[in-house]
Amino acid sequence: MPLGEKIAVSIDLIVGTTPFEFWHEFGEDQINVINSMVFVESKKLVLSCEAKPIDSNKLSYAKSIFRNPDQITQTVITDERILERFARYVITTEMNLTVVN
Repeated sequence: MPLGEKIAVSIDLIVGTTPFEFWHEFGEDQINVINSMVFVESKKLVLSCEAKPIDSNKLSYAKSIFRNPDQITQTVITDERILERFARYVITTEMNLTVVN
Protein backbone atom coordinates (compact mmCIF):
# COMPACT_ATOMS: atom_id res chain seq x y z
CA MET A 1 0.00 0.00 0.00
CA PRO A 2 1.42 3.42 -0.93
CA LEU A 3 2.56 5.65 1.92
CA GLY A 4 -0.19 7.97 3.13
CA GLU A 5 -3.08 5.87 1.78
CA LYS A 6 -6.01 5.85 4.17
CA ILE A 7 -7.46 2.67 5.62
CA ALA A 8 -11.07 2.93 6.74
CA VAL A 9 -13.28 0.22 8.21
CA SER A 10 -16.67 1.47 9.37
CA ILE A 11 -19.76 0.26 11.15
CA ASP A 12 -23.18 1.88 11.33
CA LEU A 13 -24.07 2.43 14.98
CA ILE A 14 -27.81 2.88 14.73
CA VAL A 15 -30.55 3.34 12.20
CA GLY A 16 -32.87 6.15 13.19
CA THR A 17 -32.67 9.17 15.43
CA THR A 18 -30.93 9.38 18.80
CA PRO A 19 -29.79 12.30 21.00
CA PHE A 20 -26.10 13.17 21.42
CA GLU A 21 -24.88 15.70 23.98
CA PHE A 22 -22.24 18.08 22.67
CA TRP A 23 -20.32 19.80 25.48
CA HIS A 24 -18.49 23.09 24.99
CA GLU A 25 -17.16 25.90 27.17
CA PHE A 26 -20.64 27.34 27.77
CA GLY A 27 -22.36 24.09 28.75
CA GLU A 28 -23.99 21.41 26.66
CA ASP A 29 -26.57 21.10 23.94
CA GLN A 30 -28.49 17.94 23.20
CA ILE A 31 -29.14 17.47 19.50
CA ASN A 32 -30.80 14.58 17.73
CA VAL A 33 -28.59 12.86 15.16
CA ILE A 34 -29.10 10.29 12.42
CA ASN A 35 -26.78 8.01 10.47
CA SER A 36 -24.22 7.67 13.25
CA MET A 37 -21.19 5.56 12.43
CA VAL A 38 -17.70 4.94 13.70
CA PHE A 39 -14.58 4.18 11.72
CA VAL A 40 -10.81 4.21 11.93
CA GLU A 41 -9.03 6.42 9.46
CA SER A 42 -5.29 7.02 9.44
CA LYS A 43 -5.01 5.51 12.93
CA LYS A 44 -7.68 7.84 14.33
CA LEU A 45 -11.09 6.84 15.65
CA VAL A 46 -13.79 8.93 13.96
CA LEU A 47 -17.40 9.26 15.15
CA SER A 48 -19.60 10.54 12.35
CA CYS A 49 -23.24 11.62 12.45
CA GLU A 50 -25.71 13.99 10.82
CA ALA A 51 -27.49 16.56 12.97
CA LYS A 52 -31.30 16.32 12.89
CA PRO A 53 -32.53 19.20 15.10
CA ILE A 54 -36.19 19.01 16.14
CA ASP A 55 -36.91 22.75 16.10
CA SER A 56 -35.44 26.14 15.20
CA ASN A 57 -33.75 26.54 18.61
CA LYS A 58 -31.94 23.21 18.25
CA LEU A 59 -31.04 24.12 14.66
CA SER A 60 -29.46 27.34 15.93
CA TYR A 61 -27.48 25.38 18.57
CA ALA A 62 -26.32 22.85 15.97
CA LYS A 63 -25.13 25.58 13.60
CA SER A 64 -23.22 27.26 16.41
CA ILE A 65 -21.62 24.02 17.62
CA PHE A 66 -20.59 22.71 14.22
CA ARG A 67 -19.36 26.08 13.00
CA ASN A 68 -16.53 25.66 15.54
CA PRO A 69 -16.12 21.90 16.07
CA ASP A 70 -12.75 22.37 17.79
CA GLN A 71 -14.65 23.95 20.71
CA ILE A 72 -16.49 20.69 21.46
CA THR A 73 -14.91 19.36 24.64
CA GLN A 74 -16.79 16.07 24.77
CA THR A 75 -19.61 14.16 23.17
CA VAL A 76 -21.91 12.11 25.41
CA ILE A 77 -23.89 9.21 24.00
CA THR A 78 -26.35 7.44 26.29
CA ASP A 79 -28.10 5.18 23.77
CA GLU A 80 -27.33 1.61 24.89
CA ARG A 81 -27.59 0.24 21.34
CA ILE A 82 -24.91 2.63 20.11
CA LEU A 83 -22.67 1.93 23.08
CA GLU A 84 -22.94 -1.85 22.58
CA ARG A 85 -22.16 -1.66 18.85
CA PHE A 86 -19.31 0.78 19.54
CA ALA A 87 -17.83 -1.59 22.15
CA ARG A 88 -18.03 -4.51 19.71
CA TYR A 89 -16.33 -2.40 17.05
CA VAL A 90 -13.48 -1.45 19.38
CA ILE A 91 -13.00 -5.08 20.44
CA THR A 92 -12.97 -6.40 16.87
CA THR A 93 -10.51 -3.76 15.68
CA GLU A 94 -8.24 -4.43 18.70
CA MET A 95 -7.90 -0.77 19.58
CA ASN A 96 -6.40 0.41 22.84
CA LEU A 97 -8.79 3.05 24.13
CA THR A 98 -9.44 4.58 27.50
CA VAL A 99 -13.10 4.64 28.52
CA VAL A 100 -14.20 7.85 30.24
CA ASN A 101 -17.27 7.67 32.50
